[in-house]
Amino acid sequence: TCLHLLYPVSTALLCRLLFGEALGRRKLAALAVATAGVACFLELSQAAAMAGVALAVISALTYSVYLVGLDKLELSRLDPMVVSFYMALGVSGGMLLYHIPTGSIVFALPPAAFAMTAVVSVCTSLLAVSFLQMGVRYLNASTAAILSLCEPVTSALCGVLILHEVFSPVKLAGSLLILAAILMMTVTRRPERASV
Repeated sequence: TCLHLLYPVSTALLCRLLFGEALGRRKLAALAVATAGVACFLELSQAAAMAGVALAVISALTYSVYLVGLDKLELSRLDPMVVSFYMALGVSGGMLLYHIPTGSIVFALPPAAFAMTAVVSVCTSLLAVSFLQMGVRYLNASTAAILSLCEPVTSALCGVLILHEVFSPVKLAGSLLILAAILMMTVTRRPERASV
């Protein structure tokens, strides 16, 4: 998933190339620092599988298109719950269209699996997507993408606290770089979007 986290770079590039959005030195520096931080989370074994690399890059690009669409098509002005509903409907339909013919969908799961699915659905698909949409509404796609890079840092911390994973010095360095990039974008940042 670390390669997917390159979406702030592709989001900024799409905004620049398609819409002429000025990036500025601070945003470019923040993108470079954030990319270096994300690279610290990349494991060499993950980089070896080319199919996985290709899918992660495609994931980053499609996520960038989504963020730019939220921003430039003014979808961020819609009610976040409405956008989340249609996204969930589209994803569910796509998954069913793939999994039913291939016979790879499993409905007989233990109750704990259904409970965890509900928690993940609410936290990632409903709340996170809604908050990101509101962030794009008040900032812009490229700035919101950079600020949402807290994900690998919080994931690593949750891994340490919940799963007792080891927080390596490289991941610590990556976390510090990502936090530095976020600080670069937030400290003394002038508003980039007029009032809503």
